[in-house]
Amino acid sequence: MRGTTIPELCSLLTSAIIYAIIGTRENRMGQLGKLLERIKRNPKTVRFEELDKILLRAGFAKSQPGGGSSHYIYRKGDLKLVVPYRQPYILQTYVIRAIKLLEGMEADGEDS
Repeated sequence: MRGTTIPELCSLLTSAIIYAIIGTRENRMGQLGKLLERIKRNPKTVRFEELDKILLRAGFAKSQPGGGSSHYIYRKGDLKLVVPYRQPYILQTYVIRAIKLLEGMEADGEDS
């Protein structure tokens, strides 16, 4: 890839890792792949339903504590992510945590 910078290569590699995690190997630019790319480009404008879809596809189980809590807990093995439901967009910090968690799954050798 002549003329490609190291940050661009890292971004491409990260995308490939997350694609493998969410199981879109057959159609890398399918709906989930496009959604993931959009989320990575602008983590400030991610809706709860979009992040929910990606995490569930990656094999996380979703639960919600009782008592009318607005927080959702996603678990997969020892991994845990708490995301508060918020309209219209989730706070950027939770989106970045989710992306790092997905990247860490691949680095540890976990598959969906």
